[in-house]
Amino acid sequence: MITHYTLTVNRRYLKVPCQCAIISSMTMKDSLYDLAAVGNEKALSVIGLAKNVGKTTTLNYLMSEASKRPGTRLGISSTGWDGEAFDSITGMPKPRIIVPRGAVIATTEHCLPRSPLPHRVISRTGMHTSLGDVVLIEALEEGRVEVAGPVTVSELIEVKEMMLREGCSLLLFDGAINRKASSSPEVCGGAIVATGLNAGYHIDDVKRTTSFWVELYSLPQWDGPLPPEDRDFLFLDERGEEAYRMTSGSFTAEGGGTKPPGRTACIAAPGAFTDTLAGSMIPWSSLPPVVIRDTTALFLTPAMLGRFKKRGGRIFLRRKTQVMAFTVNPTAASGRKWDAGEFLELMAEVCAPYHVWDVVSGKGMISCNERKAQP
Repeated sequence: MITHYTLTVNRRYLKVPCQCAIISSMTMKDSLYDLAAVGNEKALSVIGLAKNVGKTTTLNYLMSEASKRPGTRLGISSTGWDGEAFDSITGMPKPRIIVPRGAVIATTEHCLPRSPLPHRVISRTGMHTSLGDVVLIEALEEGRVEVAGPVTVSELIEVKEMMLREGCSLLLFDGAINRKASSSPEVCGGAIVATGLNAGYHIDDVKRTTSFWVELYSLPQWDGPLPPEDRDFLFLDERGEEAYRMTSGSFTAEGGGTKPPGRTACIAAPGAFTDTLAGSMIPWSSLPPVVIRDTTALFLTPAMLGRFKKRGGRIFLRRKTQVMAFTVNPTAASGRKWDAGEFLELMAEVCAPYHVWDVVSGKGMISCNERKAQP
């Protein structure tokens, strides 16, 4: 049986002798928004682990709370197509995106006629997408909008700078696990991750999927010296200096059955770190730490990550996006439902040590159990 404690308003970090602590409705809503802005991050990514897990609901909650804060001007964009009435792939109904008056939105010309939002065009960005050119608009009133912005990291950075020049104090980028650009630390310093019952066919699938991403977002940042990023695999010594290099093709073809040359302190990996690349290291007699760009460069399946770790493999990041919290949705698109309180409690254990919130029920929870870090 888990003992619950009611927290005082604005108490964000818990040090109480319990497995989990439950937060009251008022405290949850105040604290989640405050938690999203902790550290004065100007840009946050809202990431969904699957479709219909409550990402747009979380986004709407953040925008609603931001509109109540005097002096806050929002900037909003998406790396996909969001806010439409029906999902373009599944055909299922979707929650609409409601933006407050004064918000700056980066969306496409295709989306504007579908958005009954009084607005003015601030500028045309010159960026092109499959849904038309990206334009920057200002909402003249609160209203509904469809959002489809740029998809590359460089373009998102450019849009970010445009919004900041327009006086935006908080930027929200709607993203997803299969649209990773917005969660790059070059774009957003923080992230809120949405998960829910729709993340798997069975509750155990939901737990495994969520736990996998909790583990990836918990990967530590490398604190040793590193050279600039390179197109090759760099084998580095204790001083962070290059001792040996290998192309990606050679690494995959020749890696199996070998061992790292000399006294390798770590391997700086270029681009995406995949199952194939990790698998080529499995036969090594010893596995040095691998340093990748950030979480968006990690393309490992849970099975391969498990094998890699079992062999002593460790993964570090050059740059890290700070996950502020997870939000949970106890209802699946098929109509399956889980008791909201039980689901929140369950996911608090899965998502430890992160805060977990249900923005619909108005409750939040954090597990006091610590996730075991990689050695």
